[in-house]
Amino acid sequence: MAHLAAEGIGAAAIDLRGHGGLVQSADFPDQGLWEMVEDVREAAQSLPSGIRLAGHSLGARVALHAAAGMSFRGLALLAPAARSRVLPRFSSGRSVAPPPADRAGKWFLSGGGVEIANYLARLCPESPRFLNDCFHDAAEVDPGAVTCPILCLSGGKDGSPLHPAGQDEEIAARFRARLYKIPQSGHCMMMDGGRRLAVEHILQWISET
Repeated sequence: MAHLAAEGIGAAAIDLRGHGGLVQSADFPDQGLWEMVEDVREAAQSLPSGIRLAGHSLGARVALHAAAGMSFRGLALLAPAARSRVLPRFSSGRSVAPPPADRAGKWFLSGGGVEIANYLARLCPESPRFLNDCFHDAAEVDPGAVTCPILCLSGGKDGSPLHPAGQDEEIAARFRARLYKIPQSGHCMMMDGGRRLAVEHILQWISET
């Protein structure tokens, strides 16, 4: 967002329910994908028309569903999540704790000198229903329902049970998205090595949409 602001491009971040600085209510473990999609759609409807929507990982899956049937100027998917063939279902009724530092570093960062404490401080417990919706239960979005230009960014060092190799390429092909690989980045490319290159791809895409 700071890079965008420096280029004179306004941006706003949406805190989904129970995320960011928002308190997690007692029923947070029962809040799923469709509730998060509604948060995004409600926020989008409060803004002027012609906005571009961006999402990362599970947030990219939320953004993709939110964009289905809505009018956006563009959609940016950063390391988008997809249904999983290997992850087990998450137990209902209790929020899922963030991973420990060693696993978070292995799964989400490239190991290129990123301060892991800064990353961990941004994580929060997650709703098991949301995780199960994203990885197991929710139907795929019909590519024909998303009519705006789509950008897909992929970390060259991304690859874990949560995000296997080749997933970004498959999603980009399905939705006819422009795909760029960030060779030195892991899953969380906004904080990882190569983040400046990711920003440059986003700025170029914005200039063309």
